[in-house]
Amino acid sequence: MKTRKIALLTALLLCLSACGSSVPEQDAPVVASAAVTSDGGDTESPAEPKPDAGEKSLLPSDAPLAEAEAAVQDSVSEGVADCIPQVDIIAVERSFDAGDGTQLVHYARPDITVTIPDRPEAEEQIQFDLDNSLQLTSDEQLETQAQEDYDWAQEAGMTWITYCDELDAEVVRADSHVLSLRVDVYTYTGGVHGYYYSYGISYDAETGERLGLKNLSAGVTDLSSYVRNIILTLCQTEEYKDLLYEDYKPYINDVIQDSHFYFTDDGLTFVAEPYLLGPYAAGQIEFPISYEDLSGVVKDIYLK
Repeated sequence: MKTRKIALLTALLLCLSACGSSVPEQDAPVVASAAVTSDGGDTESPAEPKPDAGEKSLLPSDAPLAEAEAAVQDSVSEGVADCIPQVDIIAVERSFDAGDGTQLVHYARPDITVTIPDRPEAEEQIQFDLDNSLQLTSDEQLETQAQEDYDWAQEAGMTWITYCDELDAEVVRADSHVLSLRVDVYTYTGGVHGYYYSYGISYDAETGERLGLKNLSAGVTDLSSYVRNIILTLCQTEEYKDLLYEDYKPYINDVIQDSHFYFTDDGLTFVAEPYLLGPYAAGQIEFPISYEDLSGVVKDIYLK
């Protein structure tokens, strides 16, 4: 009897090189072929027993195929990880001094450099927006006021406290879908105390687009109204009720603004600066809303 040679074809999955692209799983193609004799003639293959219903026929290629699929998943995961924004923040400072060398005004801004591998357009757009949003500039009006107030303090024999215009930034979420920063502002222009508040700057890490509430909405319900109801509910809890003015409700809408939220690993946080909903002593009031609570209301790509 002539020796039969059986050829077994195995389908290999190819991993897309684009960051974050998912590869749909494909079943290995089933190839029907006749056995080939050494003289080129076709012969019938002996019938093989069919597996019982519900049983899976295990071919020798099952293990290599599983290994190939695992390699594809690992490659996709690595590709997504490669697209996570890398952010470097350096504080840049400048001062305006009096003729005797006394510092009258202190300026500070974060110099932020964003790198997103394999996404040059998104990187460029985000960098351009940050450069224009957080650039360090002099405030001539503040400097004039500081000089006048310093001269008066000298004549009155009072201790001078430097005026401030300072910004700091912190990355609060950075992954292949979202880059979000919280910017902390502190100003002092005389008086008993300075003034501080925080705001958010968020981007789609794939497109570079700056994110606002309209970008986030899944379109199922009005996101602003949904958030407003959650914040109103939080305001009724023990944690918040002693922090608020009695007539705080009309000002809730001022909290639900694009610059008043930022992403975290747990959800969205909306921020009410001092005096907006409560007295200065209450401080900045924050309203965290979990991704679980935002499911179906915010686009899935921005959830975590």
